[in-house]
Amino acid sequence: MAEAEGCPRAARDEGLGPRAHLSLEMTVADEDTDLKTAYQRLEEAITEVGRLEGYEGVITEWVIVTAVTRFDDNGNGITQVGTLLPEGGGQVPYHRVMGLLDYSLTLCRADIAD
Repeated sequence: MAEAEGCPRAARDEGLGPRAHLSLEMTVADEDTDLKTAYQRLEEAITEVGRLEGYEGVITEWVIVTAVTRFDDNGNGITQVGTLLPEGGGQVPYHRVMGLLDYSLTLCRADIAD
């Protein structure tokens, strides 16, 4: 991790901003009311999609990986990758985030191998 707010240098340099990866110590609730409300709506939407997909039980953790493409002044595409975590970070330890992502990646690889 590099400097301010636990944001890796690559994420900041590519324009995702200081909230691209918040440190484990801070959450959006500590920062911005509008952002907190947006994360609450996102969690409600995830819960609803899970219900419609047939999930049984309560969603206890989630990770969303995003890719954003923008174009520089020369027309070159720049892809930025970020993650969204409950309340903007701070609620899911790194080992759980990595476990969720690794498990999902393992399932994806198995699907490709079939």
